[in-house]
Amino acid sequence: MVFYPVGVNISVQPISPLFSLLFVPFSFVSMAFAYNLALLVGIAISSFSMFYVAVKLTRNNYASFIAGLIYGFGAYHIAAIFTNVS
Repeated sequence: MVFYPVGVNISVQPISPLFSLLFVPFSFVSMAFAYNLALLVGIAISSFSMFYVAVKLTRNNYASFIAGLIYGFGAYHIAAIFTNVS
């Protein structure tokens, strides 16, 4: 348990406050919609970030694209998608 004597519900605590503030307007549509949209945008941002880093390191767009796909849809991100829903 987090904060042992009192406890806290970590399922409603944002990991990234800025990221959660960006998706507050979408939560008025539906919480599931906001969560799914944040998940997809997070994967897209991380994939593009890896692509950008790989382009700077290798100067090869094709290899960088593959690196972005592998990072964005790797085992860690896919496992996080299926384990974060409570």
